[in-house]
Amino acid sequence: MIAVCWRRWWGVGGGGGGSGETTASPTSNTPNPVPTPTPRPPFVYNTTEFRTSEALSQINAQIAYLDYSFGNGVLVAVIDSGVTEVPELEGQLHPNSTNIVTSDPDDIDDFSGHGTAMAGIIAAKRDLDTNNNPFNMHGVAFEAEILNINATNATNCSDLENCSFFHSDTAKAYDYAVENNVDVINESLGSDSFSAVSLQLAMQRAVEADIVIVVPAGNIEAGAPAGTGDSAQLSSAVAYAPWANGQIIIAGSVDRDNTISDFSYRAGVDAMNVYLMAPGSDIIAPDYDINSGYDYIQT
Repeated sequence: MIAVCWRRWWGVGGGGGGSGETTASPTSNTPNPVPTPTPRPPFVYNTTEFRTSEALSQINAQIAYLDYSFGNGVLVAVIDSGVTEVPELEGQLHPNSTNIVTSDPDDIDDFSGHGTAMAGIIAAKRDLDTNNNPFNMHGVAFEAEILNINATNATNCSDLENCSFFHSDTAKAYDYAVENNVDVINESLGSDSFSAVSLQLAMQRAVEADIVIVVPAGNIEAGAPAGTGDSAQLSSAVAYAPWANGQIIIAGSVDRDNTISDFSYRAGVDAMNVYLMAPGSDIIAPDYDINSGYDYIQT
């Protein structure tokens, strides 16, 4: 909306009265007409890529797309097992991406596939169905940029299903994200123990830098005792700490019918005000690991 402020100026001159008195006439100050902006054509969002990524319609991403909001100018830090620049992520990784454990910017490739999948769900590019792959997809914010912060190394990922992440390394990853002025941090790592004080302090520094943080509610392991998952994992307790300011979001999982997934930890009483659900089943995502290379997975 354009606000136009009208100001009327009156010039008054005077003499000593009588026939010598003069009065200036009001001046007309007609503004130039404000041009009517040309409306943008509706954005065509319903491509094969959009339909392949069923979760996009499930979260009503098309509402943002019709408003021409695609994540442009947004920098998302992915603290995970590394992100490999697969075709879906070509050109999407920030040049300051690094391995926080080895301090080697060339050691950023994914060890287990998890980080690449998360980055793809967030920001896989929209290539208008040109990659000739039946699993072609695009991310929610397909014009966002990913700061890949690999928070593990080969020694800690000898078993690709069980990469280890130390709290001290994750804390350094948060500080590195703050240094690089990210807008969002996605850290899909969790455990059934409270975060170390050093990690909590690093997350607090990210909150103070006005960064939005997303952490996982947690996945219930097969064979876990009854009652496991009735509340969010202990590692996500930072989300309802007094200093979190509502900027740390716990993400739980729903299936395609918007029913909470059997494997997802619930919010419980403590996390109910900072807990959001997101599709966590039947999602197509790019995948890469050091043994199998590039492919797609369906979660």
